[in-house]
Amino acid sequence: MNAVVRPSVTLIYSIVERLEFLGRSWSLDLFSNEVYKRKWASDLAVMHDNDALHAVRLELLDAQGRTVFCYRQKPGALGGAEQGSLPVIALEAVKSHRVMVEFNNVDLETLRGYLQLSWRDGEQSKPVEGRVIAAQTGSSYFVGDSQRHLLVITATGTRGYSFAETDGAPRIQGVFFHHRWLADCQQPVFKGARFSGVLVSTAEGVQARDLRAA
Repeated sequence: MNAVVRPSVTLIYSIVERLEFLGRSWSLDLFSNEVYKRKWASDLAVMHDNDALHAVRLELLDAQGRTVFCYRQKPGALGGAEQGSLPVIALEAVKSHRVMVEFNNVDLETLRGYLQLSWRDGEQSKPVEGRVIAAQTGSSYFVGDSQRHLLVITATGTRGYSFAETDGAPRIQGVFFHHRWLADCQQPVFKGARFSGVLVSTAEGVQARDLRAA
């Protein structure tokens, strides 16, 4: 007889694989081996099936324990936060990382006998200035202000978008942005104008998000 795979296991495993993809993108070893990764997925599926799982977070922290970057995913909503996108992070600022689980108001002790890993309460990361730059179908990115880049407009277009380059290291050219993204901060669009933004690597190239006047 064929084994029956619960839909929640497949869903949760997709979330775990998304976390692993982000970790690999920054050379972080989130799950030491396939067995450990499957134990994570199994435990999260148990929590999900018992209404205990609210969200899963991957946090990158600086030396003071402040959040540099956070990816947050709610179960049942994989496909948001632009799955092919990746914020450009200065990895020299990242000193540690962790995967955190947010629980609903359910007594986790009632599930201990079904869990394969040992779970404990984690410390809250220290407050930091920043903004959520993508939020779709239950998932989001938070990027701290320390990861913002100063940008200079290098080419303007007549179709509602233009291009810029970073003013400083690392030098990144051809950064795409929509004019309407700058309109919110009342920044005129002209060659040589400066503004700041969070850089996001997408399938179409690097884009500037969460734009602010310099």
